Amino acid sequence: MKTIYSFLKTFRNALIALTLVFSACDDDNEITEVTSDSSDLEVNNYVLVSTGQTDAYDLDGEIVSGLSEGDELYGQDGHYQKGSSASYTDNGDGTVTDNVTGLMWQQTPSSEDFTWEEAENYCENLELSGYDDWRMPTVKELFSISDFENGWPYINQDYFDLAGDEISKDEQYWGNNKYVGVTVEGGDDAAFGVNHVTGHIKAYAASSMGPVGGKYVRAVRGDTYGTNDFTENGDSTITDNSTGLMWAQYDSGEGLDWADALAYAENS
Repeated sequence: MKTIYSFLKTFRNALIALTLVFSACDDDNEITEVTSDSSDLEVNNYVLVSTGQTDAYDLDGEIVSGLSEGDELYGQDGHYQKGSSASYTDNGDGTVTDNVTGLMWQQTPSSEDFTWEEAENYCENLELSGYDDWRMPTVKELFSISDFENGWPYINQDYFDLAGDEISKDEQYWGNNKYVGVTVEGGDDAAFGVNHVTGHIKAYAASSMGPVGGKYVRAVRGDTYGTNDFTENGDSTITDNSTGLMWAQYDSGEGLDWADALAYAENS
């Protein structure tokens, strides 16, 4: 069973777990059911970006070292250095190229607050540095530029500017993924976004306006990054052919605190 969950444990960090779930809401995802061995499938056309987090922490949030396999709290992001290290090029024209994903980003976003629809229109009509094919990023693309090495904000400010005049908890950016379902804040009209200051993904009310309700947007251009391509292996596992990751098809079946969740994955 350890082999079956090898990919799960090495990529237990929030980037992969959350973004794969959210992208499952897209219409262009594919799920294929097979009964044969899928070990010879073409994989890895979606290059994973490392989170940048290299430390491990105790339950009080203090850095802890010396943990080894079998120890309590082993299995954190800092223990498994997987994925391609983030690499950016400042093009010197108001754009930044992500050398891992191939996406080109708007370096300095507008300081204007947008509704989700306004943000979409802004990106589609943007002309920047000689390009007019800008678009709103998917939440997976937006989260891929997160940097968890230092935090607050969780984005590399050597390359990416924030929209606000100073760091606050309101650096919230729209993604183009609508929320399928009902939320407390947005009802049945919500969309996903990323808060680069707090480092988390959240569903926001899509029609909210103004300084409190409106969100920022950072335009991107390039082929869509990270479309899911799932294969059901018939043995309670799912292979993502885009990343090469193998996932447990079923969850723990009960709520776990963080320490127990680490132990659950490590001991599966």
